[in-house]
Amino acid sequence: VSARDLLHECVASTRSEEIERLREMVLLLRAAPMSLSGYARVPQTEAIEALLDCGAAFSAAMSIIDEEANFILSRGRNGICLVSMVQPGESQELTAEARTVSLALLAALLTVLIVGAERARDGIMRAPGPLAAGRRMH
Repeated sequence: VSARDLLHECVASTRSEEIERLREMVLLLRAAPMSLSGYARVPQTEAIEALLDCGAAFSAAMSIIDEEANFILSRGRNGICLVSMVQPGESQELTAEARTVSLALLAALLTVLIVGAERARDGIMRAPGPLAAGRRMH
């Protein structure tokens, strides 16, 4: 599964699907050709599987996010969760929404990874302009 496909799956998924999305994220991170420093970390297989097997989705999601990552989490009355994350070395927030905290964390992290990879591919060294539709997920 691609990062962009997984992003869309995270946004569309329900609570019953979040463990599956977390497993897909771990597989994606293990195969990632990019540097994840300041974004994400690849958890130990035994540790992440133990969390997922007991349904600890939030703890599993937090184990994937690098401790240097900056993010803000909110949940509205309607239960929709928003996560804004700042790319390392940048000031622009990228925001994603989903039905659970864990899915929103994954969606925000995927957004940061996708934008970072696109900027690296295009050789962009400055802060990007307004986000195109699909990058800002709320």
